[in-house]
Amino acid sequence: MKYSELQRKFDDADDNFMCRVYDKRQPLFVTPYNGTTIGAFKCDIRNTHMQLQPAHTLTKRAMAIHMNERDIVFLAIRHSF
Repeated sequence: MKYSELQRKFDDADDNFMCRVYDKRQPLFVTPYNGTTIGAFKCDIRNTHMQLQPAHTLTKRAMAIHMNERDIVFLAIRHSF
């Protein structure tokens, strides 16, 4: 997709966000239980793509921790302050 096509698509969609999508994710830990049950994931920064997402699909919050130049960890935010 060309930049001009992407910009037009972005301009036409008022309630959309350009998001980085991580293609390969894995649980942060597997013992004593799977980390995905509490929203703890480890991703490879190199396996991503940008995608336009409708606002109504963005329902969860997480914080990102850059572990090194290759790995990023996401931890789900389960409560509000």
